[in-house]
Amino acid sequence: LSCFGGEQEDIKMAGAFALGHLAVGNVSLYLPTVLQSVDTTSQHPHQYFLLVALKEMIMVYANLNLQFLEYIDHVLPGLIVHCKSEEEGVRSMVSECIGALLIMHGDKIIEPLLNVLENLEDKFSRRSISTSIRHFLSRHAQKVDCSLSIQDVLTSSRIDSLLSLLSDSDLEVQRSALLMVNAAIRHQADLIRGKLRESVIPILFNIMQFKQERVVDLGPFKHKVDDGLPLRKAA
Repeated sequence: LSCFGGEQEDIKMAGAFALGHLAVGNVSLYLPTVLQSVDTTSQHPHQYFLLVALKEMIMVYANLNLQFLEYIDHVLPGLIVHCKSEEEGVRSMVSECIGALLIMHGDKIIEPLLNVLENLEDKFSRRSISTSIRHFLSRHAQKVDCSLSIQDVLTSSRIDSLLSLLSDSDLEVQRSALLMVNAAIRHQADLIRGKLRESVIPILFNIMQFKQERVVDLGPFKHKVDDGLPLRKAA
């Protein structure tokens, strides 16, 4: 923990890595320390590195096909809360944690995640959830001995809910959804092939024509920025 207060990023990451793997060996002792990162009652000064430790712990469980179910109720609520963090680094780490949890117990946690998408005012959580699904799709494809069928987690109706993010009002949510669809096409094509013609391709064509230009005043000169460019590249 004292490593987190240093100045060198590699030492901080090494401390987080070590803490996460220590937690695997004695979850009851170390999990409360790690979960300070998702404690909704306080903002820990080293939240990001504690989240790295949590991700490392969850990934070991996922890679070794260990049972994590008894800890889900302690971990998931805090992760869902931090999906709405304004810090991109925190959201990124939360998405990786949830993606790994989906590999182990996706059928148990997918519904609470999809319920988050219904809050139209929470754009950050929609970005985080779609990124979590992307991690899940790519990691599931890498596991040859995954006991959980991906069709058990992403049923047709659930995929429809996720694909609705392609038409979201927030450009970054749309981009996250595009990257999620890309992962599905690359790794789980059968999952989405039947929905491409009606639900995906027409939206893609619209996005590829989309521009949102604005002028940024830099003092001595003005600069034109197209906010639609990252979206078009993803499409």
